[in-house]
Amino acid sequence: MKRTYNWNEMGKTFIDAGHRSKVSLRIISEMFDVPYQSVRRIAAAEKWHTRRLYLWYEENATKHEKC
Repeated sequence: MKRTYNWNEMGKTFIDAGHRSKVSLRIISEMFDVPYQSVRRIAAAEKWHTRRLYLWYEENATKHEKC
């Protein structure tokens, strides 16, 4: 029987953890009891790392003021 996983919830958990957090794809796979390789495959396809980095950058980037 094929199991279905809530990839949206896993992706949100990973992205919301933040760029500098210690939350890795391996931790996500253990939290949701999903095979690690499956998490890696979906994360790469949906660009979880890139989205997490961009979100961190938007929150922490300094804006240069015009003189």
